[in-house]
Amino acid sequence: MVQISVSAQEDQKALYQKKISTCKKNRDLGIGLTIGGIMMTAIGARIITTAYPPYYSTSFSQKINDSEALLGVILFDVGIVTTIGGLVIWSIGSNNKNYYIRKLDALTLNLNPGTHQKISLVYRF
Repeated sequence: MVQISVSAQEDQKALYQKKISTCKKNRDLGIGLTIGGIMMTAIGARIITTAYPPYYSTSFSQKINDSEALLGVILFDVGIVTTIGGLVIWSIGSNNKNYYIRKLDALTLNLNPGTHQKISLVYRF
């Protein structure tokens, strides 16, 4: 009977550790998407601003590069969407990782209990 509960606890620990690993991967993916999205947004904004001549320019020889401006708008939009998605995945992964770490730390089995106990199982809430 004691081996069943010890085995069940080890299975629970393995399950929590697997979930922690999955949540860490999600968090890391969210961090990568957020950083990539911020960089794409900045590059897109830079391309948009360089595609149009400055408003104070008196030279009419400068032309607007529409294809470059379109590329900048696309990069800017994709960057914003990627940043928002990355922030959401980062937040969810981090919160779930911390949740399972707390659950893993809360489950302990004491095989060296006091004088009147044979075995003790502690679950902290």
